[in-house]
Parts: sequence; C-alpha cells; structure tokens
Amino acid sequence: MKDFKNSSLKIFFYCFIGLLTNSSIAQNWELVLEVSIQSNGKALENGSIIVLDEDSVEEIFFTSKEGRVDLHLKPDNHYKLIFTGESMVDKRLEVSTYNVPKGKIVGKEYFLVGIDLFKRKMGTNVDVLEYPIGYIFYNSLIGGFDSKVDANINKK
Repeated sequence: MKDFKNSSLKIFFYCFIGLLTNSSIAQNWELVLEVSIQSNGKALENGSIIVLDEDSVEEIFFTSKEGRVDLHLKPDNHYKLIFTGESMVDKRLEVSTYNVPKGKIVGKEYFLVGIDLFKRKMGTNVDVLEYPIGYIFYNSLIGGFDSKVDANINKK
C-alpha cells in the first residue's frame, strides 16, 4: 500500500509540473495592426474593417476621424480582413499569426498597414479585388512580421 501511495504521489507531482510547464510557454503576445485608411489622399472617417476568423465575422471596427484604428490579433490564427467604406470598393488582406517561435515575441508587436480605397464607379472592373491585396505573416529570417503585397496572391 505504501508503494501505491508513493507512486500515486509521484504521478500527481509530474502531472502538476507538466501543467505548469505548458502554461508557462503559452503564447502570450498579440499583433497590433495600426491601420490607416485613406481615399484620394484624405483620411477616411468611419471606414470599416471586417475581421473574419475562420470565415466567420469576429468583429467589425470603424476608423476614427483621422482614418485610423488599431486591430489586436491573437496568436495562432489566420485572419481575413475586409476594408470598406460607403460607396467604396472593398479591399482584402490576410494575416497569419502562426509559426511564431515560443518566446520570440513578448507583449505587443506593432505593424503598420496603409490602405487606399476608391469610389465605386459604374463600368469599372474590380474583379481582381475579390482576392487579397497582401498577406502579413511571421518571417523567421527577420525575426518579426513581414508582408507580401500582390493583388494576385491567392488567385488560382
């Protein structure tokens, strides 16, 4: 009976240490996108950013009078962002917060995003804008977030 008690105590101890270890290496950071939306060189007040997480709407943000808003994104997610405004053509951007080595980023990591929207005009073909104009991702070569800008990134 004594051996059973000792082995049960050891198992409990190792499980407890394992839980502490796992919680101490959890991703504890966020990516803050500092977004600025303009139209014709002027700040776009009340522009909206629709944040999709796994293709469902997570949240909708609106720009300030200065055309700015900060988006706080969690680790280990893939986000699709849709930028729009009244009578404006939508633009899309994808953001991945995957593949960040544990402990590499602590606290908040800031990334500037500038979007220029234009008015929807009859007869203008904007089909290419159904695809993301860019992609933000963690780049291990530079040890931080980076971007690829291309209107045809995910076009098949």
